Amino acid sequence: MSGNPGNAAAPKRQRRRRPRDAEDGSAFPRVVTSRPRGADQVREVAMVPAEAMDIDAGTSSNAATGGVDGSYLSDTRFDQCAVSPLSLQGIKDAGYERLTRVQEATLPVILQGKDVLAKAKTGTGKTVAFLLPAIELLSTLPCSTSINLLVMLPTRELAYQVAVEARKLLKYHSSLGVQVVIGGTKLSQEQRSMRSTPCQILVATPGRLIDHLQNTPGFSARIKGVKVLVLDEADRLLDMGFRRDIEKIIAFIPKERQTLLFSATVPGEVSLFLMSPLCM
Repeated sequence: MSGNPGNAAAPKRQRRRRPRDAEDGSAFPRVVTSRPRGADQVREVAMVPAEAMDIDAGTSSNAATGGVDGSYLSDTRFDQCAVSPLSLQGIKDAGYERLTRVQEATLPVILQGKDVLAKAKTGTGKTVAFLLPAIELLSTLPCSTSINLLVMLPTRELAYQVAVEARKLLKYHSSLGVQVVIGGTKLSQEQRSMRSTPCQILVATPGRLIDHLQNTPGFSARIKGVKVLVLDEADRLLDMGFRRDIEKIIAFIPKERQTLLFSATVPGEVSLFLMSPLCM
């Protein structure tokens, strides 16, 4: 991909206004791209448009979909996947039975520790696609006060939604916890919460992360334990002008980590995050 500069979009000097939740017109992710660490080549897992698959969304029960549009479901069940019994029980309690297409394509790749760029819009099950394999990794780590999974999103609402999903999957992982840090709340309250309860998973907006790096004692040391970095709604993060904040945050976390990008569209800037030395 790097050998074809003609396809690279010219960097935009001017910040764009936040879109009003504009949705990509495509019915399903076009491609999921993963890069083996230390390798020069990019692996691509082709995705088939949802409308081309013979799926009757109307026949999917709520228990089978967990609230996900049934047209995005695959035939693969979670109990057929290489995930722990604790995660499977949480998945079952959450009402999830079958994987969505994006989960089916990315789960084995992420479990192998590879970086992933997934084009997936809201409603395709992308949150579980990055949370589940990350939780599987975290469950194997020794207990510590470090933050091991960092999820960055563009809005408070999305951060809360991801945290709710994480708590469902963590139901039987009693040693793991999730915290949310976002603008519009008291910094001191978040500081107390991170000190008093487990916080291996941190879901955050970039601006508030910068606040904690500058004002919370010991926070910069805690995020040095990050094993997995997720940029969810990556295109919107860039649309809303968070690129510089993200680059500052990435400078604090280890280069030896797994990076997962989920985005409804894949403009050139999003791809650069994955191919940049900051993401190696």
